[in-house]
Amino acid sequence: MFKLIRAVALALLAVGAYVVVSEHEPATVELPSPSFAPATAKLTTV
Repeated sequence: MFKLIRAVALALLAVGAYVVVSEHEPATVELPSPSFAPATAKLTTV
């Protein structure tokens, strides 16, 4: 149970950091976004 909560928390932190980075440098961060979203979804579903 705690592993799931920790995984979700890490995923949220990753998304938050990703949003901050993408706001500062949208040109360089646009490319990995399609592959990043499914990876986060997999983390939260496990």
